[in-house]
Amino acid sequence: MDPRFAHVTDWIFDLDNCLYPASTELFALIDERMGAYIQRLLRCDPVEARRVQKAHFHAHGTTLAGLMAEHGVDPHEFLEDVHAIPLDRVSPDARLAKGLGRLPGRKFVFTNGDAPYATRVLQAIGVHEHFEDLHDIHAGMTTVWVDNGSERGNHDYDSAIVDLRITDVGEWLHDMLGEQG
Repeated sequence: MDPRFAHVTDWIFDLDNCLYPASTELFALIDERMGAYIQRLLRCDPVEARRVQKAHFHAHGTTLAGLMAEHGVDPHEFLEDVHAIPLDRVSPDARLAKGLGRLPGRKFVFTNGDAPYATRVLQAIGVHEHFEDLHDIHAGMTTVWVDNGSERGNHDYDSAIVDLRITDVGEWLHDMLGEQG
């Protein structure tokens, strides 16, 4: 094993366009389904749906975040719909499976999709048994911004993606956990 990585005990792999080639264009299929979903939701034509889709993507970081914030879309319903794509564009990757099997340590998958979709893709490429767990869009990550007064403490702060803003981690932990004897 390359000695530069010998110290690594936990590996996190992004799923889409990383564990399978971007050339499969799975996201193009998802993108089409997003457009169709927006057309049904807003009762609009494909051109307007595309405009809304991309506007939400740029303003909120993901189309889903925008649809949730501005249209009250249920994320589970949306993801189930847009991920209902055929996976015939991907195939088992024996070299990847062999490499993951030989890689020491725990292996995890990260995806901004949901677990059912990720599991289907991992099974399609033949590597699902190599991963201990996955972190999907529903995993409940909470972001805490530490605005510590430094020059960059407030740089690029965006309240739309930050759940909590604090100034001192120790104080926050004390307040959150309460007094311990």
